[in-house]
Amino acid sequence: MKLRAAVIGLGRVGSRFDEEVGRRSTWTHVGAYLSNPGKFELVGAVDPDNSARDAFSKRCPGVPSFSTIESLLSAIDFDVLSICTPVDTHESLLARTVNFASPKVIWCEKPFAPDPVTAKRMVECAAAKNIFLVVSHVRRWLPLWRRARAVIDSGLLGNIVCVRVAMPNRLYSMGSHQIDLALYLGGTAISAHGFHLRSLEEGGEPSAAGFLMLKDGAYAVLQVTGKRDNLMIEAEVIGVNGRMLVREDRSEISIEKFIVSEQYMNYRQLGREVIERMLGFKDISPFEMIAEEIYDLCTGRLDRPTCSGAEALDVQKIIASLESVEKK
Repeated sequence: MKLRAAVIGLGRVGSRFDEEVGRRSTWTHVGAYLSNPGKFELVGAVDPDNSARDAFSKRCPGVPSFSTIESLLSAIDFDVLSICTPVDTHESLLARTVNFASPKVIWCEKPFAPDPVTAKRMVECAAAKNIFLVVSHVRRWLPLWRRARAVIDSGLLGNIVCVRVAMPNRLYSMGSHQIDLALYLGGTAISAHGFHLRSLEEGGEPSAAGFLMLKDGAYAVLQVTGKRDNLMIEAEVIGVNGRMLVREDRSEISIEKFIVSEQYMNYRQLGREVIERMLGFKDISPFEMIAEEIYDLCTGRLDRPTCSGAEALDVQKIIASLESVEKK
């Protein structure tokens, strides 16, 4: 069974990232569908920009492209729709789609929505039509971070005390990934507190560090490491039994258990580290993994996405809390 897929937005994450010299893996929605021709047929695309449509036509000759979503909806039937447009267009495109078509899955880029109220409406809109909503917080699919989550779930670290996630500035572009990763590793947040870092603002986006109080009693630190060019992405998880450090640049997880201290009586300190090396972004494409999951959702092999609109809504609420600091 092949699924018919369509893409709205043929810019960088829609299609053009894959044109970059030196990119080793698929990094677009178009590329994800093309990578598995046995399961997907790309049947149409939309972008108002002529140059984007021309580039798409060269990549996918014979696949029709349109300047408006209405043209696509009137001409093409599809099972899966990708929304890869600016964040403030997501709700309108989703609503217009579900009013005229019945896709099984809508795959939406992040940030999911401009605010929590909009995000909530989008989640409810898709749910009312029994449409799976998948959101591209891509680290949830990467083997490196999945292994980190598995270590936590195994109980090896014991009850979690603290989660620290470090990423560069830009609250929307990187902060949404940072917050999602903190929730993925630490669980539900019940409150958020932040402060703005004006010296690190860049690209028209605020920069905000923060603290999350997590449901099970632990807390999370959202650490901003600097401006975008110094790409440092890592997470540290401290539990009552030890510590795990995850470095995305090395695709590496190190785990240290607490052992009886040789320096201080009646204390424990971290012992020898055990290092695991996992598949990272240079080895595997999370976009292709998301497409595989979409196929499994449509064919009944899975009953919920790895990152749904509900998880994206949780991220949106925390972004709004951090933004509110700026407005006070």
